[in-house]
Amino acid sequence: MKNATKFTIFATFALALSACGKSEHPGSANDAEKASGKAEVTTNALAKAASPEIKLPQADKAMADDKYTEIDSGTQLAYLYYAISGMPVDYEKLAGIISGDYRNTTNAFKKEEILQSLKPKIDQQIGFYKDNRYVVIDTDFRMSHIDMASKSFPINGVPAGKSYLYFADSSSYKLGVTNGEAFSKYKAASDDQARMIEGLVEKYNANGKAKIFLYAQDADMNSGVVKFQAVKVQLKLQDGSALPDMI
Repeated sequence: MKNATKFTIFATFALALSACGKSEHPGSANDAEKASGKAEVTTNALAKAASPEIKLPQADKAMADDKYTEIDSGTQLAYLYYAISGMPVDYEKLAGIISGDYRNTTNAFKKEEILQSLKPKIDQQIGFYKDNRYVVIDTDFRMSHIDMASKSFPINGVPAGKSYLYFADSSSYKLGVTNGEAFSKYKAASDDQARMIEGLVEKYNANGKAKIFLYAQDADMNSGVVKFQAVKVQLKLQDGSALPDMI
């Protein structure tokens, strides 16, 4: 698994923000946020993401952790989109995401030279993801008060249902999780653990880092959403203690 340090990823549920029309787009004024690699979880329909008529490929749940490639940018999602969809590559669009020089120059000859220099890298990366569908993302999570009926804690931070995640360098390509609902709650392993977590929620400390292991299943050609199956989720609380894997 590659260890990328260029980006710090945040995942924030944006139910209210999306209702107000907030979104991140390349070329917006918020350059500082883009530089951070901030990811947004936004509500939108995952077209046929979990449609019963579509048989999506399923992950090998025994796949070793070191076989997962870390992704932390919209550029990588774009490569995955073309790798999974098989659609003709929009090299100009990808060059605009990858290269500041390409975006900033108005010289047609320079643009063409930059584009031709980028094509081999783009093709190489798309080819890589054709053979490497297992990926992992790091994101923030937050737990809410326990649901006493199920003895579980709702988790904010894993895209589920009609929500998707995108990275600040490109909102054109998005990450959706077809089985995200299965990872939307953490069931306490014991009464003692439940009381401990509820105590953290009460003090606004029930948050931390989530590592989400994913398998790329499909790509929606209309919305630019790459659809993933969540294989497992690892949660680490703010104090550094790790919870049992969610599988």
